Amino acid sequence: MGILVTTTDNDSLKALKQGIDTLKSHPQFEVVAQMIQSAHDTPDAALPHTIYSVDLKDLASGNGLAATQVVGHRYLAKSADGTHFAIEVHQDKKTAKHHLGEVARGNMVDGVQQILDDPLLKEKLSGADFTLSTLRINALGIHALWFHADNPVTDIIIGIPLTPPYLESWPRTYNREEFETAVRDAAKQKLEVNHAAFV
Repeated sequence: MGILVTTTDNDSLKALKQGIDTLKSHPQFEVVAQMIQSAHDTPDAALPHTIYSVDLKDLASGNGLAATQVVGHRYLAKSADGTHFAIEVHQDKKTAKHHLGEVARGNMVDGVQQILDDPLLKEKLSGADFTLSTLRINALGIHALWFHADNPVTDIIIGIPLTPPYLESWPRTYNREEFETAVRDAAKQKLEVNHAAFV
């Protein structure tokens, strides 16, 4: 078993560096700047991974996760007091340019770290190598860890608490088909509500 760290591209690293330079001019962000600096200097230690998103129309129509798009990269960090942070570099849809998007903490970030630290995860991922990524469906309030296998059929997706009622969180795991089935009706309903609001 192995969680394969994704390769951090130069554009992502440049965005981190630009963010550091900006934050350094504001003393109140010194701790944040130091964490980003650490992620920039030793990215592998920050477990860099890709952030994916997918449109409701694709979820509702059956295209599902095959239609996901890369929207950025995430790095995991911890401050001196033990607080967990997620450092995100976002990629502009139109220009494809990278920029420091946010430095977040809280329940979602803690949930990610708890899953990654849970010994049960090793059992769930046994027998194959996986590439870690994040799947974000903002319109449905879903954040998930997505472990890509060589064969997409055996991908593993884990909902990060708190999840909507129709999607169970860790320690439940989903394969691609199960996940797509679990969220399809919610995507359709959301689209209908959105459509009705503009009629």
